[in-house]
Amino acid sequence: MKQLRVFLLCIMVLGISLSCKTVTGTPDGDEESTLPQPTKIALPVPQPGGLITKVTLAHGTEPETYNPVDPATEYLPTDTIHAVVTVKKAPEGTVFSARWMTTNLSLVGRDNEMIDSTEIETGGTGNLDFTLAPDGEFPTGMYRVEIYVNGTLDQLKTFKVTTEE
Repeated sequence: MKQLRVFLLCIMVLGISLSCKTVTGTPDGDEESTLPQPTKIALPVPQPGGLITKVTLAHGTEPETYNPVDPATEYLPTDTIHAVVTVKKAPEGTVFSARWMTTNLSLVGRDNEMIDSTEIETGGTGNLDFTLAPDGEFPTGMYRVEIYVNGTLDQLKTFKVTTEE
């Protein structure tokens, strides 16, 4: 009796999945879809080491403290982007670096490219300000900044460049 219930349950699930495929018009593998498929970029996985307490993306920073001004995750193509990295009790000689990367742009073949990188050797507690300024205009799309501590990916933040304000 129990096997009959399992068999009937399997038949019901199969029937529902076939119905959904028919209703939604999903291609069956022999047809080629005409809809553009978004590019999927596998992002690297950070391994936080404890020296960075926060990364804030912003439009600017305060002059002496580098506290973020106007935090954001969307920017215009002509904006300068700041990644403010808050560090706590870093040993002297710790190397922090930022790699600015494309993630998913409107331009074909420009995904997952490094745009710029900066390295700072320091120690102590406070904020570091990594900036990315366009050479003209950034293409619209998704970007990321990867923050490394002594060569190990510690933090990753994504942001968008759009023409809409």
